[in-house]
Amino acid sequence: LRRVTLTEAGLAHAHLAGAQLKGADLHGTDLTSADLTGANLAEADLDGARLEQAKLVDADLTEASLLGTHLFGADFSGACLVHADLRGGAAGDVKLDGADLTSSDFDGVDLTGATFFGATMVKVSMEKVRGVGARFDGLTMVDVDFSDADLTGASFNEADVTRVCFEGAKLSRSTFLEATASDADFSRSTLERADLRGAD
Repeated sequence: LRRVTLTEAGLAHAHLAGAQLKGADLHGTDLTSADLTGANLAEADLDGARLEQAKLVDADLTEASLLGTHLFGADFSGACLVHADLRGGAAGDVKLDGADLTSSDFDGVDLTGATFFGATMVKVSMEKVRGVGARFDGLTMVDVDFSDADLTGASFNEADVTRVCFEGAKLSRSTFLEATASDADFSRSTLERADLRGAD
């Protein structure tokens, strides 16, 4: 199925575990609750697709385009999203636990309630994301840009934050318990009622 065109197809609840969809055109396709566990979606066009509650555990989305994609409740645990472009999407309650997000772009994405436990976050752009209540606990973050993001109530407990930009970010009621910050930029950020106990 490589380079196949499935534009605006109806694939809700489809069983596509392990499918070879490299470079596929899935623009606007309905993949609600589809099982794409271990699927190869590298370089695929998923712009505007519906992936609510979809299962993408261990899927390969290297250099995939997911502009404006609907990802509410999707599970990307262990997935590879290196150089993936997710700008402008809606990804509330999405699971990105253990995912490789190196050089990915999440600018403007709604990540309310998202979890990132064990994810790899190096050179990730998250400008103007809405990450209210998102969980980044225990992560090692390097060169991540949260400029002007809304991270109200987000958790960075025991995270190692190196050269991370929080300039202009809303961090009210966020927690950085036992976190380590090196060369991080908090200029113009809002930190009312943030909990930084034990942070270094």
